[in-house]
Amino acid sequence: NYYRLSQTDFNGKINYCSTAFTNCRDEQITLANVFPNPFNDNLYVELNNLTSGFVDIIITDHVGKKVFETKNVPVDNNGYTIQQLYTGALPAGIYFMKIISETFTLEVKICKN
Repeated sequence: NYYRLSQTDFNGKINYCSTAFTNCRDEQITLANVFPNPFNDNLYVELNNLTSGFVDIIITDHVGKKVFETKNVPVDNNGYTIQQLYTGALPAGIYFMKIISETFTLEVKICKN
């Protein structure tokens, strides 16, 4: 698949970016659920439609500092995983969770009470 962005200025002038290619596979990665959100100490990450293997889960604060990480979370042969994260040491606030595998990265905004 190809895409190209355009920008229209207030004076009506249109600028186009160069054309970019993206590889969209038939298998869609779906973040089924991050719950509860907002959360207290325990947060659950449920993923499906993954290829089997491993994912890394990283939580960063509002300035991008890594505050939590769990690596090599296994994904079963059916492409499903649910992972409980204990985040008791994190203070209340807004965070960003990244879920990373060899083929994709997902980012979700989360809030701790």
